[in-house]
Amino acid sequence: MLKISARTSLVAVAVALVLVSAVLTWRHVTRDDIDGWQIGGPVRMPPAHGYVVRYDVGDVFTDGMERILLTGDQPGVLRRVEITGPGVDHFQVVGILLAGPHRKIGSYQVIEGFPPAVKGLATLAPAEGADLATGKTGSVLQIGLKVVKPGLAIRTGVRLYYTVGDEKYTIEYQAAIANCPRGMS
Repeated sequence: MLKISARTSLVAVAVALVLVSAVLTWRHVTRDDIDGWQIGGPVRMPPAHGYVVRYDVGDVFTDGMERILLTGDQPGVLRRVEITGPGVDHFQVVGILLAGPHRKIGSYQVIEGFPPAVKGLATLAPAEGADLATGKTGSVLQIGLKVVKPGLAIRTGVRLYYTVGDEKYTIEYQAAIANCPRGMS
């Protein structure tokens, strides 16, 4: 009988999440728009990524990985942020903040609690309505998530709605999180 370790299982889950996210994103980008929001625009997509965490119902953590890099010369405004995927009902978004380009650190992948109590993120602003600066540094989302249902929870992406001038854009990052509660193999 083949014996599979917990670490191998977690790696397999993370790889599967990235693949599922890629398929879901491809499905979205084959359309021209979503409810009047043009797909794409001047935000540069980060590489597809994913990670595994271990939290129980009631635990709160911050996903600090999602960087917004606006290209071009014209600043933008972040209008809305959503998490996507088949298991997002296991998470409650408790808040979304934006660390701007004047932060002293790039980002942290995962931070206990929300809002993040991390030096070096500079002033955190509510994400909705926040200005998006152009340049090489970009801004980093701080997405507060609370686990609200037991079992395996999967988020495959983060969808942004933003404006640049009079243009409305949406883009979905392939940004997977698998929450495997403690004790789950």
